[in-house]
Amino acid sequence: WIGNTHPLYYSWRGFDMWIVHNGVVDADSIARELGVPKGEDTTDTYYLGELIYRSVTGLDLGDVVEKVRYASRYTKTAMNTSILLYTEGKALLVVTSYVNPDRLGDPKVVDYYRLYLLSDPRSSALVSSSILKYYNVRSESVSEVSLQSGLAIEIDLRRRAETARVSFKLGT
Repeated sequence: WIGNTHPLYYSWRGFDMWIVHNGVVDADSIARELGVPKGEDTTDTYYLGELIYRSVTGLDLGDVVEKVRYASRYTKTAMNTSILLYTEGKALLVVTSYVNPDRLGDPKVVDYYRLYLLSDPRSSALVSSSILKYYNVRSESVSEVSLQSGLAIEIDLRRRAETARVSFKLGT
């Protein structure tokens, strides 16, 4: 279904945001909090992105982490996300690996929602357990992203340099 094609893009507040999400969040509750009608054919990722995009004050790393943490309360199954926020000269990348605590006892659910970082000297990629399972990847290039956590990186695009990095817990 094309309406659930990721990433979803937001741009009406003076900065851009893209979000990719795997899992299910409570779109009905988020729509109520936002004071908007819940569209029958609208993906839950749209409401998750809207909640985060409307609530952040800009590209302040601490504020974005706080708002992503807040959004995790709406998780039904999982909130695995990759979020990119951009304004001229600056970008923030936020990755989350979060499974609803009620589902942590099910090994199949946990294994399905695990995220992995593939790295080599020139690049990195965030991949799902499904991608890792079906592609032949060297084990030395793979590291697991910790469940119930997030990582936020601030990048100065003019200097092409990372300026801040924050690891954080979700659901606490």
